[in-house]
Amino acid sequence: MTIERTSTTKIREIVSALNRADLTAIDYNHLLTQVGILIKGIPLIVQSLPVGTTLYRGRICSERLCEVSYLGSPPAELVTSFQRCNGPGKPMFYASVDIAAVFSELNADVGNIVYLSSWIVDREFFYFRIPPGAGEGMEDDVAFSKIETFFETRFAQPVHETFSAQYKLTSAITEKLSTGNVLGPPEQLKGRPLGAVVYPSVAHTSRSDNIAIQTLVAQSCLRLSDVREMEVMERQAESLTVREINFSSNFEDEHIKWLGRPRQWTLNSMETLSFTVENGAWVARTEDGTIINPS
Repeated sequence: MTIERTSTTKIREIVSALNRADLTAIDYNHLLTQVGILIKGIPLIVQSLPVGTTLYRGRICSERLCEVSYLGSPPAELVTSFQRCNGPGKPMFYASVDIAAVFSELNADVGNIVYLSSWIVDREFFYFRIPPGAGEGMEDDVAFSKIETFFETRFAQPVHETFSAQYKLTSAITEKLSTGNVLGPPEQLKGRPLGAVVYPSVAHTSRSDNIAIQTLVAQSCLRLSDVREMEVMERQAESLTVREINFSSNFEDEHIKWLGRPRQWTLNSMETLSFTVENGAWVARTEDGTIINPS
């Protein structure tokens, strides 16, 4: 079934109105409706996050974390206003493919203790990238170009508060692109849920990919791999110096079993490892290329 597209004239009218809107006063459901009209009938490229992908998430906390629950999405009652990709009472799982971007997004400063957790994708899921990719034949489409620029501009705007009405529009875009039947009925997805958007980091100079995942999708598709307790020692214009204090990959009974030391790699007799930095993290491999995880 072909869905009739919204006209280019209507798209221009909606984009102009949303750019002028007072986001502190406008109704959120109206924004959802308008975003839905913008993308109606326009083919957009959806992507899936492969099994085995590592995502990083961070929290600044003055007291040592002992419960696994503190590493994931916050409780709904603590989300009191709009964040970049979610509305009040609708927490999402924010993460990044780049450790450095996590520290930048947290605005970590000297003396802060950051709990950096690593999460492995165990079940494939779908996401839309911001700006969305054009479907076949849409590369030079005027209407798509207008939507692409509008979405990208909105997600690129720096907002310095954690909670702000200025995020109301990006939250509406995220909700439309990460929930519902945008991709068709569930049986067509072959068990792979739609539940995330990927967007470039505003805080990090390299513009690394950040991802916002619907909480239920994160809970069903991600596995906590390990967590590091890290102290920020020095901050310069575009870099941080940090030291690892503690490490855990044991989460028995939903408790973090800290080792009381930084992570380390253990070598067998006559074994050698080669180390590379990938997405801001050390990766150790044996001579045949097998990745060795720290303990």
